[in-house]
Amino acid sequence: MDKTDSAMHVSVAPRKSHAFLIFMLIYILLFIVAGFFALRYLSGYLEEYESSRPKHVVEQYLQVLNSGNIPDDPFPVLYKIDPEVQSREDSLRFINEKLSEAKLYRAIDQCSDTCEVYYIKNGSDVIGRAEMTPSGTTEHGFQLWDFSKTEFDFDTYLNSSSIIIPSEYRVEVNGKTLSRSKITDSKIRYDVLSSFYDSYPGLPTLVKYETGSMLGDIEFSVYNAGNRLMEPDELNEALYLNSVFPAPNKNDIIDYTEEFVRKYADYTSNAGGYTTMLYSQLKEIVIPESDLHNRIRLAFDAMNYINCKSCEVSDLKNVIVSELTDGVYYSNVEYTSTVKGNSELKSSESNIGLIIVKDTKGMLKAESMVTY
Repeated sequence: MDKTDSAMHVSVAPRKSHAFLIFMLIYILLFIVAGFFALRYLSGYLEEYESSRPKHVVEQYLQVLNSGNIPDDPFPVLYKIDPEVQSREDSLRFINEKLSEAKLYRAIDQCSDTCEVYYIKNGSDVIGRAEMTPSGTTEHGFQLWDFSKTEFDFDTYLNSSSIIIPSEYRVEVNGKTLSRSKITDSKIRYDVLSSFYDSYPGLPTLVKYETGSMLGDIEFSVYNAGNRLMEPDELNEALYLNSVFPAPNKNDIIDYTEEFVRKYADYTSNAGGYTTMLYSQLKEIVIPESDLHNRIRLAFDAMNYINCKSCEVSDLKNVIVSELTDGVYYSNVEYTSTVKGNSELKSSESNIGLIIVKDTKGMLKAESMVTY
């Protein structure tokens, strides 16, 4: 081989090697590009599939519910609430508190291929119903879902209440004063005076406040005529009558009541068997020919059949001492009477109410009586 042949052989080999290398580089580049677009397509495909799954729509909607970022219109309960006792802001605050703890539960028996139904619940309370329906498809044909209809029902939390108090008192419900327009009855009779109204039409009455509908629990606060907050155990007829209608001659009424009780107990037990004397003593402190006087007189014959050596009154407690109307007093008293017979003692507890007036001489005397 001469020098010319040797030079030709050396120059051809490098050209073949470069062409193959370039070919391989182009091939690898095309493979990478194709792989990139394939992976990109696959990634987009998987992302669309994942984002189209209904569970993500449910999670997003639940976040909206819990945040309370819902317009007022879906809450028909707002139109049932009395704005005088609960403002719209307070009502929405209550609703949002319930929604903040809400959960979604799939109503399997109501679902179909084109509609997913969920109950909105706060604890065990169903407060709404939501429907999720198809809203279109993705680029790759996956079904998209969205909540298309929601109905809320907070009626289960609606409450109303009433309270009966003296007209002179003021009442608040959950810190808001009830106006007198909320009085629905101003002629509520006192239970302890119920037997006297027919004979004494001018006796005091109570008023009834009604709240109207509102969401949540109801708490009343009652203030007396001096604007003092009353304790719950003070809201009773005895305190009302003693404080709103105090008797200016309270001590005189108490003294008279104690005298009446002792003489009445002696007479009704026929203590010592002196029926005529006991009747005469009691009659002297009762208005002549009054209802009470007639009752005492009618019982006279029956007293002769009672055998009693003595009667002792103890534990006497003046529960109510009040001037109901001008010159008409009411005394309610509790006491224990112990009767001694031939060989035994028998005790009994009594509670009586007396209507007391003044006779023509200005002396206090009982006119009517009721036992409780």
